[in-house]
Amino acid sequence: AYGIAAHYAKSVQGGGMVVVNGSREHANALAGRADVRLVQVVADAEVLAQRLHERGRDAPHAVADRIARNTQFSELHSDCTIVNQHSVAQAGQKLVQYLQALSTR
Repeated sequence: AYGIAAHYAKSVQGGGMVVVNGSREHANALAGRADVRLVQVVADAEVLAQRLHERGRDAPHAVADRIARNTQFSELHSDCTIVNQHSVAQAGQKLVQYLQALSTR
């Protein structure tokens, strides 16, 4: 289960920016809130499967289940979608650029 500590909400209320890694299911419930921006990080099924396999924490059937679950969220609303097909550093830089653009608004 995901939980976000109350002090983060206080930070947002005070004008701060908070980044939370949460579930896509929870993100659907937050879509449309004025104080929330959703960033979705996606990768092709083949790339994700290879990364999960290389990580070595999931059994092959668990990887297949996770890939299958991804199709449930193909219509997820996001304010920014980062296509993570290359290095983590490249995806991270795209996230930083998006957050910097938000902070200057």
